[in-house]
Amino acid sequence: MSKYEGVLDRIEDGQAVILVEDDKKDFLLPANRLPDSVQTGSQVEVTIENGEVSDIMLIDTNADRKTSLENRLSKLRSERNDQNK
Repeated sequence: MSKYEGVLDRIEDGQAVILVEDDKKDFLLPANRLPDSVQTGSQVEVTIENGEVSDIMLIDTNADRKTSLENRLSKLRSERNDQNK
């Protein structure tokens, strides 16, 4: 079991996509497992067991951190797009 900080990137077809910077991976989980207050761009703490998200929790952020997170999310998306080329 490992805990990581991540960002909710998007929700597609009922699946939430969480980007985890430390692992440079994205994880999928059913969107109905997200805490109510989580929305796109929210910073979350995820617990990974056997390669899957077993728990997710919203991390409180203030306005300055939100800007920083948006920048990190942009960077992660760019890196992922570069890897997929």
